[in-house]
Amino acid sequence: MLVTLANFDEEIDFDIARRGRTYYRKKAVKELKLVADNKWTATVQGHDIYSVQITCENGLVTHCNCDCPYDFGPYCKHEVAVLYSLRDGVKKTRPRKQAQYKSFSQPTSNNEVEEKVDIKHRIMQALREYSGRDRFIEYAYAGDASLAVDQILYEADKLIDEQKTDLAIPYYQSAIEVLVPALQRVDDSDGGFGSAIDNSFERLEQITPLLNQSIANDFLQYCLKESLHKRYNGWSEFQNRWLIIAGKLCVSERDKQDVFGALDQLTTQDKSADSDFFATHHLEEIILIKNTIIKRMNGVDASIVFLRSNMKYSKVKKELVDQYIVLGDYDQAKELANSAFVEYYSSHAFIAMDFAQQLVQIAELQQDQANILKWTQVVFLGLGDFDYYHKLKKVATAKEWQAILVQLLSLTGRRSPYPRAGVEVQARIFALEGMLKELFALANSDSSCYYLVHEYENILKKLYPEGIADIYEREVRFELQAAVLGRRVYQQACRKLRRIKKLGFESRVNNIATDLMAQYPRRTALLEELGNL
Repeated sequence: MLVTLANFDEEIDFDIARRGRTYYRKKAVKELKLVADNKWTATVQGHDIYSVQITCENGLVTHCNCDCPYDFGPYCKHEVAVLYSLRDGVKKTRPRKQAQYKSFSQPTSNNEVEEKVDIKHRIMQALREYSGRDRFIEYAYAGDASLAVDQILYEADKLIDEQKTDLAIPYYQSAIEVLVPALQRVDDSDGGFGSAIDNSFERLEQITPLLNQSIANDFLQYCLKESLHKRYNGWSEFQNRWLIIAGKLCVSERDKQDVFGALDQLTTQDKSADSDFFATHHLEEIILIKNTIIKRMNGVDASIVFLRSNMKYSKVKKELVDQYIVLGDYDQAKELANSAFVEYYSSHAFIAMDFAQQLVQIAELQQDQANILKWTQVVFLGLGDFDYYHKLKKVATAKEWQAILVQLLSLTGRRSPYPRAGVEVQARIFALEGMLKELFALANSDSSCYYLVHEYENILKKLYPEGIADIYEREVRFELQAAVLGRRVYQQACRKLRRIKKLGFESRVNNIATDLMAQYPRRTALLEELGNL
């Protein structure tokens, strides 16, 4: 698929072009160099640093290569970012909106800080600029819309840096008040809006202790009122966030009772909730918010009494264990954590793992080697969390580790009794221990394990390049025999052919493609995808 510098963003997959443009705008392209006639190299900062090579002759892009693992299509976002750099400018698909954005992203009055109503207006205008006729913000424009909001909130961050904390509050208030309802009208798949809301709450929590008493009192009343506003119906986590801030502002028993009253109103709302699970979760959170306030205002002893009166909730038990640990009462902590682990293991194993992790912590504090090994292994097998694998290997002696490793391998894999310690966990153990023969054998043992080759290709390809290519080819031929086909299936097949090509078997790929074209001459979409290899 050949493109030009003038039209590449029109020809390449829309989503890849959009992501590449974002990387370009973020100045992720580094060290762009002309290394030979018409040949350019660059590095692009993504999840890692990737090397890109591009050949461009008279505006025609004749060659692109990137060492990232992407193989869904002929161009990746890193290559596109470099193409934008070479063209030295982003193609504005919506120039009118970009131009207007510059005007409303700046304060619209000569005052040092605008009134809250003006800040809300600016945020709402930013959203309107990227909304369609139905007021919905499509995924393609959600990133730019959230960026516009972020730039407005950046003004508040600067005010905090200048120690004008109280002047920053209206920005974060406005963002939350506008963005929470807007979540119903935006495709926030990338999480930009959710992140802006979360950051606003975090900043408000951070600056709360810095407010003078008069402003703090007013802000407390605002938080109480806002937590019960209808805009948060169905968003209990946001209601809780307002009351967490309110709890930090409490200085008197009356303040505490006001916050508790608001929390109790939320509890009443939850009694009519559709899901018992979510209602219970919210009740637990409300109890923990109350406990935080009690602990700060009335002390640890009062907190422990309160927690003991609400012991039917798992999170409350976990908090009580934590408090015992802080107090150094390890016997009480161990007894409660042990009983909770037994209580939840058969019915809610994931909850039981919370208490197993606490038992690891207690064992470490008591320097109890036997229990460290016991509970660390329990957590690893229960969660498949390799932090505990590494902890286990570090704590065990060399002799202990050999026995533990044999046991772990016997308890992981296809027949593992632990849901989170299946084939993926066993494969990673093989990889970490350098057992590449066993790893490839596992990947090649059954078609259901072929996906492991994709995950561990980098460490297997030196020893088993042909074996990996064989697996990819088998997958391609099998997938093309499926009853349900379509362009997406063909694209997935071509991904695997590109992997074979990157392994150094270009002629093999050409032969496979030729064979498939002859085998399926009437599948136009397949022929097109094979032609793009």
